[in-house]
Amino acid sequence: MKSLTDFGYYFEDFTANMLKHVKNDFLKTDLESQELKCFLETNKDKYNIIINNLNNKDKEFINEYINKQQQLIQNAQDALYLAGYKNCVKLLRVMGVL
Repeated sequence: MKSLTDFGYYFEDFTANMLKHVKNDFLKTDLESQELKCFLETNKDKYNIIINNLNNKDKEFINEYINKQQQLIQNAQDALYLAGYKNCVKLLRVMGVL
């Protein structure tokens, strides 16, 4: 018999993989995301030139600031995905499917 810890591990692994697929599908089909990705790719060298012209202290601050923004956005996306997943399971229970 599988323990609750095993279930938690497999559930976390399953949701992480599903989230990865959802994000990839979204990026492939969402026009705004494609435009943003194109902008970032096109301006990557310009960004690096500007960052590399900063002193080390400012460069580290800018990079840390951007990383923290990205992490905050990622955390929000993960929370929304899991909330949707939980709501789907609740709906299936209410409908008697589960």
